[in-house]
Amino acid sequence: MAAGTTILFKRKAGAFTGGQLAAGEFGLDTTNGVIYYSTNGTTVIGLAASATTNALNASNISSGTLPAGRLPSATTSPLDLKGVVNGSSATAGDVGEMIESIIPSGSSVSLTTATPTNVTSISLTAGAWRVEGNAIYNLSAAALTGGSPTVSVLNSTSANLGNTGTRGYGGLPAGTYTHLVSAMPGDRVITISSSQTWYLVVQAAFTSGSVSAFGHIRATRIR
Repeated sequence: MAAGTTILFKRKAGAFTGGQLAAGEFGLDTTNGVIYYSTNGTTVIGLAASATTNALNASNISSGTLPAGRLPSATTSPLDLKGVVNGSSATAGDVGEMIESIIPSGSSVSLTTATPTNVTSISLTAGAWRVEGNAIYNLSAAALTGGSPTVSVLNSTSANLGNTGTRGYGGLPAGTYTHLVSAMPGDRVITISSSQTWYLVVQAAFTSGSVSAFGHIRATRIR
């Protein structure tokens, strides 16, 4: 059938039989609610009434099959969205896509006192994302100073602590320590129209000893 050809849709009471539909025509049996079609003008093929009702009208989403890309306008029961059970990851661009970067303790980033430093970063494509992360500080005879000596943040600006409302702080006061401490920044929900890099940024204030940091940053596409 040539592109742009008008497709006829006939209606009548009772079933359509061979030769009653031209090639490419559809017919509706108004008595039984069955749709028929013909590809060659001779043979007529009927769709089951249940398939017609469920697929075209989507009146019974619990047992019918909805056409691709179509959702019901209303339903009396929750829409059952199935998740994957085979361990696969969401395809890039799909809701549920995850992008992550993990820096293990063996690859900790050395810090200079009172200097914002990137632990790691991820590159995100356009869309809406939930970004979260965690920073862990490795303190070695570190003499921490100030009221909040360890701080972390998720930021789209490299080596920048950004807004104080999104920062996470370690629970240690000033003092000398040799152990690990965590500082988890607040999650961020962002919407971007082009690719953008997001960073896990940390800072520690100390006068002696050494401090390094490791951790992760993860983003999940939410729409």
